[in-house]
Amino acid sequence: MMNELDTIGTIINMALKADNENRKSTRIPIHAKAIIRTEDQTIECEVDNLCLNGAFLKSDKHLNINSTVLLTIFDNSTSRVISDLKAKIVTVTKIGMGIQFSKTFQE
Repeated sequence: MMNELDTIGTIINMALKADNENRKSTRIPIHAKAIIRTEDQTIECEVDNLCLNGAFLKSDKHLNINSTVLLTIFDNSTSRVISDLKAKIVTVTKIGMGIQFSKTFQE
């Protein structure tokens, strides 16, 4: 049975396209419903894009940089949980937050 990292890794690998950005890995737009949890709060968000090392989450609420979170990604058509991933907040913008996975898909 595939674990969550394998499942998301498969999705990324199937969707990878060549791009011209100076990035370590390609961003894949997925627009999936998700929640991020900390010890004291839960925030609904949308995964705007995903790469091997992290994701960008659209949300009206923001957490502090370096906050540790658990990201749960849902299948939009079935509401089934696709993955639970540990991550930390690395970027905060007006429209959301960038996260870095604790384990990457390349490890």
